Amino acid sequence: MVKKGGRRPHGLPGLPLRLRGQLLDNLNTHTFLLRWFSPSAPRSVSGASEEREIKDKLLRKYSGYISTLKQEFSKKKKKGKLPKEARQTLLDWWNIHYKWPYPTEADKVALAESTGLDQKQINNWFINQRKRHWKPSENMQFAVMDSLYGPFFMND
Repeated sequence: MVKKGGRRPHGLPGLPLRLRGQLLDNLNTHTFLLRWFSPSAPRSVSGASEEREIKDKLLRKYSGYISTLKQEFSKKKKKGKLPKEARQTLLDWWNIHYKWPYPTEADKVALAESTGLDQKQINNWFINQRKRHWKPSENMQFAVMDSLYGPFFMND
């Protein structure tokens, strides 16, 4: 249902209503199945055999899917900070190479192995570190400008 001014209601913007409904139905089904098969779910005494039969049928049909969903939902969100030892290793490299803190691919591989981080994490750490804490020297800036645009002053 589109509100006045052509705006869609909140939650899942841009999805057609039909798809939103299907998605929410599937989400409710998945939530039900996860609750049904969790070991702590409450059970009623009446109709236990019928309930067990339904449960077995559902387990046979959806067992692979349920285990995948459980894994996805149980994944913990990552914290923003890297491990202290990894940060210290990266800072040590940074301090040694402060004048030109651009690690080579080989350096990145070595840092990833020694810290246990992904190369993407290594790359992001160096990008952030340079943005936040590195100011190239004036000579470095002139050298970069000369290499890009040629010498500023020409000797005649």
